[in-house]
Amino acid sequence: MPSILQNIRRRDITFYRDGRINLTARISKTLGLKPGDSIDIITEGGEYYLHAIHHGLAVGHGVAQCRQARPDSPSLYVNSIALCRAMFLAIGFDGDKAAFAVGPAIIKNTKPYLPIITRMLL
Repeated sequence: MPSILQNIRRRDITFYRDGRINLTARISKTLGLKPGDSIDIITEGGEYYLHAIHHGLAVGHGVAQCRQARPDSPSLYVNSIALCRAMFLAIGFDGDKAAFAVGPAIIKNTKPYLPIITRMLL
């Protein structure tokens, strides 16, 4: 008998065709992201991993730089058309919005990486 609630996972990261990327508070806390830090996505073995690039006290503009979604909110957003287009191309998606859950953090070289679950479009 099929379940009515086929998908009970909540989206953690949402990519929009116009370049906006929304990150939940869970992602920002796990990766230790703060406004001004940047994100990047790496691939390894056909999997996609989200990781943080912390700028600290550096001055200047970073690529895929995080900004606060609302005052006093731990949720962040990023504007990066290049990163969104690359992600849409990599997964073969041609819609306007793609939302995914992320898995538990994996530590590599003392840095946390979050696997993006691309097999389950939310």
